[in-house]
Amino acid sequence: MRLEYNLVDVLFLGVYNLSMSTNVDFNRAALADHHKDIWTAIDCLAFNNKLSASGLEKKAGLDATTFNPSKRFHSEKMGGQPRWPSTESIARILICTDTSFTEFAQLQEKSKRIQTRYIPNRL
Repeated sequence: MRLEYNLVDVLFLGVYNLSMSTNVDFNRAALADHHKDIWTAIDCLAFNNKLSASGLEKKAGLDATTFNPSKRFHSEKMGGQPRWPSTESIARILICTDTSFTEFAQLQEKSKRIQTRYIPNRL
């Protein structure tokens, strides 16, 4: 049986915990895509508010390393598994930026255009 998940499932139903279950057959590649989508949406939310990820964390009252790119995956010693932002962290950044969950989910769709503008030219 193949299950399909969307961003809402992953965030609010805790689908990512299924990765530890041996009784559930699911598409790991799709789950990895959702992990990337969530982090991309967070980065885009920061960009749209003229903040870095660290600035967004501070504005939301979170630790300044909560959304650090180096913390988005566990260390290789821990298996390199994806590390997911908590629903509380997401709720805090949505509240402090006055963003609805629907707007947050839509950020991922616009991410390529935003990321292209955000990445500084290193030439």
